[in-house]
Amino acid sequence: MSYYRNFGIVLRNPLFRIYIRWAYKTCIADLEKLGFKPNFSKKDFTALLCGVGNEKTANEFIKFVIARNHKAKIFIIDIADEQINAVKKLVQQKYSYLNIKVKRIDAL
Repeated sequence: MSYYRNFGIVLRNPLFRIYIRWAYKTCIADLEKLGFKPNFSKKDFTALLCGVGNEKTANEFIKFVIARNHKAKIFIIDIADEQINAVKKLVQQKYSYLNIKVKRIDAL
C-alpha cells in the first residue's frame, strides 16, 4: 500500500507543516545546546535531509535552509522510490535554480 495513502490524512493537515517548521527550529536550538552552532551564512554551507518522508517535508526543509543561505547546497535522501520521485518533481518544478540533489540512498 502507498505511503501517501497510509499517511495522507497527516500530510494534508495544515498542522503538519507547522510542526515541521517547529521541529527544524528546535533541532537547531538543540545543536546549539550541545555546543555546535551551524554557520548557515558560510559560503559553502551544506545541509542534509536524511529520510525525507515526502515532498511537503522537503519543501519546508528547503525553505528553512534557503531563508538562512540562498546559496546552500542541499542534499535530500530517502530509501523509498515513491517519496524520492515526488521530491524530485517538486525540486524540478519549484527549485530548479538551486543546488539541490535528491537521491535514493539507504542511509545505513
